[in-house]
Amino acid sequence: SIRGGSAAESAVYKSQLQEDPCVRVLMADSTNADKPGWSASESTMRETFERRFPEWTGGRLVVSCFASHLHRVQQICDVAIEEGRTIFPLGRSMVNNIRIAQELGVLDLPHRCVDSIEHLHMYEPGDVCVICTGSQGEPNAALSLIARSEHPELSLGSGDVVMLSSHPIPVSDTHLTLPQTPHACIAVGAV
Repeated sequence: SIRGGSAAESAVYKSQLQEDPCVRVLMADSTNADKPGWSASESTMRETFERRFPEWTGGRLVVSCFASHLHRVQQICDVAIEEGRTIFPLGRSMVNNIRIAQELGVLDLPHRCVDSIEHLHMYEPGDVCVICTGSQGEPNAALSLIARSEHPELSLGSGDVVMLSSHPIPVSDTHLTLPQTPHACIAVGAV
């Protein structure tokens, strides 16, 4: 059904779309679209961040999500900044997307609240929120490199917290390392 509504609501939406001469094609896709029901609003994620981030004071917070999911990135940044943390984008697409979104005004993220990963050593652990790529366990993404202790700028240690802010996408690629990534993070001391 359209917008997760009832069959009657879907019929109304379909009728409206058919009557609108400006609509030529409607295409939609969503992970798990074949499953019944609907997902909670994206804005509910902020509540989770507001509840969890204060639990991890004193350690570095490493949050992995899709670099293209700017609404999620905004929520992570908002709560991290409210908690007194500086944002460190990590991973080529995350760095680029945050920079471009800031320039275009898509992300409401003050430049003073963002720093380059090269300056990470200048901050106390409790003042750090790294937002990185690799939430699906891609082998060469930032989080996988960190988990394997192969990232040149960031090594995890005791007191660091890693949060995967994503839902696994079903794929047929067997090279993805999502199941191993959290275990590797824990093995080097992160929570």
